[in-house]
Amino acid sequence: MVNQDHLEVYGGIDTHADTHHVAAIDATGRRLADVQVPATAAGYQAALRFLRSWPGLVKVGIECTGSYGAGVSRAMQVAGIAVSEVNRPNRFDRRIRGKIDPFDAYSAAEAVLSGRASAAPKGGDGLVVAGPR
Repeated sequence: MVNQDHLEVYGGIDTHADTHHVAAIDATGRRLADVQVPATAAGYQAALRFLRSWPGLVKVGIECTGSYGAGVSRAMQVAGIAVSEVNRPNRFDRRIRGKIDPFDAYSAAEAVLSGRASAAPKGGDGLVVAGPR
């Protein structure tokens, strides 16, 4: 039996304009659960509650932290959760299996667990994003 108090959990978020799909895996890669939330402040809080329902949350991988994922990325960071930028799955894989949001969210979590996703999230405050001052 797994001790839920010491379970390491990794999250993944597949982002879109209107909704985000959030998934959680354990340290062995076992899929725990996933949920879809609206891409709104209330949805970001729902994603946060969902991921924090496991006491051992280590890190969350988020796609497109400079665009569709910017709001949820900021919400996670403000809440003290470590966030990594996740690259979208490669086109060949996506073409074979199609665009499946839960799969992409789990893939983001798996990328964090494996160390493939270790880049800092985009902050949205750089010159390229913010423009000249």
